[in-house]
Amino acid sequence: MANTPLQSGHGHIYGPGKSVKSEGIIPVWLEQNGSRVMGGLIDLSAKIDGTNKVRAFWPKSIRTATPCYEGSTKHTYIPMPTYLVLEAVSAEGTVVKIAKGEGLPLLVDGMSLVKASDTTKKVTVSSANIAIDTDGFYKLTITANAFGTLAAGDVLVLETVAAKKPLGLTKTNLIYDGMSEDELDATKLNVVLCDAGRVIADTAPAASAEMRAALQTVKWEDIY
Repeated sequence: MANTPLQSGHGHIYGPGKSVKSEGIIPVWLEQNGSRVMGGLIDLSAKIDGTNKVRAFWPKSIRTATPCYEGSTKHTYIPMPTYLVLEAVSAEGTVVKIAKGEGLPLLVDGMSLVKASDTTKKVTVSSANIAIDTDGFYKLTITANAFGTLAAGDVLVLETVAAKKPLGLTKTNLIYDGMSEDELDATKLNVVLCDAGRVIADTAPAASAEMRAALQTVKWEDIY
């Protein structure tokens, strides 16, 4: 009992992971009033879009307040890859600046990325059209008008989850940095989803208007 997987994972991991980090990520929640789900699991090897696994989008950690929907079996939950547009893009624009940071989903080669407010507007992401700028943010090169016009604060989302309704937001940071590929594939994360409270919109993962409408007891507040 002295070296169980749960102890090794600091209470967040069901599976191997003795070198998991425990320090927190940037604060997100201002207040939590209720939890929608207790005792659920996120399987890091679950394929979100039929090809890419959860761990491909989140290889090290999942930030607090990440929207999640129910998986194919009871008590399993899938985080929703969402992306925040940082600067306006005209219809003629060909570069989209997207937030990148610890616990936020990566842009993954081969994924289909859609505009949350108009899912007919989409781009296939590849290693050829992704770059990291000097500020550490994503620069996604697109053809003109691929997303139409974008405003700062708009949300892009993985196409296969765009129509899903979140059950809640992750209550805590889930941090598993330092695990091997095999460990990641074998790991399920213990998760609680919170469905009431106040979130710092500036530091929380992006949530589209549709996702926020599904969680009307959560208030996103602009602090910074």
